[in-house]
Amino acid sequence: MEVEIESKAIDYTKRMVPNVPLPLVKTYLTGKELYNEEGEIQFEVLKKHLLNEGKLDKKLAIEIIKKAAVLFAKEPNLLYMQEPVTGKRKKKN
Repeated sequence: MEVEIESKAIDYTKRMVPNVPLPLVKTYLTGKELYNEEGEIQFEVLKKHLLNEGKLDKKLAIEIIKKAAVLFAKEPNLLYMQEPVTGKRKKKN
């Protein structure tokens, strides 16, 4: 049994979905752009850059990951719940 596969030439110079904007020409974000005067990450700048398919330098990415790890280590990671946690309620006598 033979299966015929229709083959189309794909133009890789154009977007597959035309209404998706093209990525940024300058793709790498610098530390000067990411950090404000106090040395804090400007999250809106980072978010906008990544949503526009921008890239991070490996060193900068590692810095961000290390800072996030410090923040996450400070957060509580245990949920305190009242019983029963199965969703079944005890009948009152």
